[in-house]
Amino acid sequence: MLLLACFSMAYAQKTDKEKADALKFNEYMVEVIDTVYQYGVEWGNKAVEYKETKTFHKLSFINRKLFEYLERKQLEVLRYKNASDLDKLKIALIDFLTIEKLIVQSSMVRFEYLDSQSSFEEINNEFENLKGIAQFEEEYMGKLKALQEETAKAYGYVIAPKRSN
Repeated sequence: MLLLACFSMAYAQKTDKEKADALKFNEYMVEVIDTVYQYGVEWGNKAVEYKETKTFHKLSFINRKLFEYLERKQLEVLRYKNASDLDKLKIALIDFLTIEKLIVQSSMVRFEYLDSQSSFEEINNEFENLKGIAQFEEEYMGKLKALQEETAKAYGYVIAPKRSN
C-alpha cells in the first residue's frame, strides 16, 4: 500500500514543461481578462461622458471593438494547445468570453439606442441594469480566480498579487 501511495505521488508531480505551460496559459488568461477590463473602463468613462449630451451612439465603436476582440480571443482559446488537465481552466476562460459577449449584446448595445429623446429616467434605468450585470460578472470572476488558484497549486506556481494602477 505504501508503494502504491509513493507511485501515485510521483506520478501526480508535474514536469517542468507542464508547469511552464500551465504558467504560460495563466499569463495568457490574465492578459485577456485585463484587456477586457480596459475596454470596460474605456466604455464606462465614455458612457458617463455621453450621459449629459445623450450621444450614446458614439459607444458603438467601442462596442464593436470589444465584441470583435472577444470573438477573436474565443477562437484563439479554442485553438490553444495545452495539457488536457488544463481544459477546465480553458473552458472557464471561454465561458468568461461568452459572458462578456452576452453583456455587450444584451446590455451595452442598448445604450446606442438612447438619444436626445430619451428621458434621464430611461438612461438611469440602463445604468442600473448594468449594476446588476456587473454583480453577476464579479461573482463569475470570483469563481474564475478560485480555479486559477487551484490550478496554480496543482502545478506548483504562485499567482502574483494584483498590482494597483
